[in-house]
Amino acid sequence: MQICPMAYIVITFPLEVRPMMRDPQVLALLRKKARRLLRKRGYRMVFTRWHYFGEHGEKYHPHLNILCDGGWLPEEQLAELKDSIT
Repeated sequence: MQICPMAYIVITFPLEVRPMMRDPQVLALLRKKARRLLRKRGYRMVFTRWHYFGEHGEKYHPHLNILCDGGWLPEEQLAELKDSIT
């Protein structure tokens, strides 16, 4: 059994909106929006996970990690997707 090609996407958010992203309801809405947009683009398997701190864990830096089937996205499509989520 082989695994199909997968895409790995990380969506970060500007400093200005991070304070309101401490609300679990806001995080849930953003995650659902990302999943819905990817499914509209034809991705069937979409796995998401929030990470709340960067590499060094010093500052609150929420970012959404997404793993989905389908492989690579052209740069323009990736930018459009990220803009529509954030």
